Amino acid sequence: LDADELRLLEENILSEGVVINPIITWNSVIVDGHNRYRVLKTHPELTWRPDYVSLSNEDAAKEWIIKNALGKRNLTPNQWDELAGRLYNARKEKRGGLKNKTKDAKTGQFATNPQKGDLWETPKRTSAQLAKELGVSHRKVESAGEFVDGLDAAEKVIPGIKVRDDLGGRSFYKFKVSGTLIESGALYRSR
Repeated sequence: LDADELRLLEENILSEGVVINPIITWNSVIVDGHNRYRVLKTHPELTWRPDYVSLSNEDAAKEWIIKNALGKRNLTPNQWDELAGRLYNARKEKRGGLKNKTKDAKTGQFATNPQKGDLWETPKRTSAQLAKELGVSHRKVESAGEFVDGLDAAEKVIPGIKVRDDLGGRSFYKFKVSGTLIESGALYRSR
């Protein structure tokens, strides 16, 4: 949240006198409610309750966090694309769809990274399965994955670069990363 949103959250919590939504933890780590917790630290007199989720591992916790965030109404289109894209790319890796290759030090040959999990445990394409969960087309999910790939590539070239959410429309995130050149007015360096 930006400063104004955090101030509004604090005002709302103070007017209620209690934190209505629980702070959710997994293995003593907050997975939902970081900003509510920030307000609580400055107002220890407030009443609140923790809630706990049982998840199998850190990957499951990350997926839970992303899916929870995707369900929020206040996401910009770019925020939604980034979250959906990160979830899609993480699931692709679990099914063995890694794009990175490793070079064998002895032979000099490139080999794909080892597969994660059983390819047959999820018979549908990852994008189709996630699209059904999110209520969008498989192409939208794949585009979100491409968007995240572009964000990550841009970050490597210009650390701190961000996507602008104030340009309107949906096509502005289609930027190119070529060597050290990033061609788009949709990107800016964060301060």
